[in-house]
Amino acid sequence: MNKYGVISFIHEILYETPEEILDRAEEISQQPQEVLKVIKALKDARVAIADKRRTKQKKPRADVDNTSWSASASKLWNNIKTSIANAKRGITNKAVVDAFIQAGLDTKARSKDSKKKILSTIKASLDIIEDAKRTEVLSDVLGRLELDQTKGWMKVIKSGKQHYKHL
Repeated sequence: MNKYGVISFIHEILYETPEEILDRAEEISQQPQEVLKVIKALKDARVAIADKRRTKQKKPRADVDNTSWSASASKLWNNIKTSIANAKRGITNKAVVDAFIQAGLDTKARSKDSKKKILSTIKASLDIIEDAKRTEVLSDVLGRLELDQTKGWMKVIKSGKQHYKHL
């Protein structure tokens, strides 16, 4: 058996072997002390894995709005998420991350991540700041990204007018 076979075997014991079988194996008499220690370690590892899974499931999801947010901050956040998702020209990940950083948010979001992960990371960063600062940052970002369609069309019209002046 090679090293991958050993790891595979351990995974099988940890994830697929019923607990009762490990209990019975531990009760067999005339086993070397080392074997009993390994069985006990496997049982302890199973418990630790189960605890870790339960803890992971109980963590609040970062993409679910936090009830401690004010109504205005929640509305701004939902508006930003919806606008980014529905932007016709698309908003680059870098533009999203840069807008939040320039607005004063200390975040670990990286432009090479997916938009979903970026928004989740930004949401987690927003969760830990005061609501007044959160609302300020979100308002600033909304302006920086120019997600308002009217502003976007006004830019297009202005650039078109300037183009035709030169003709």
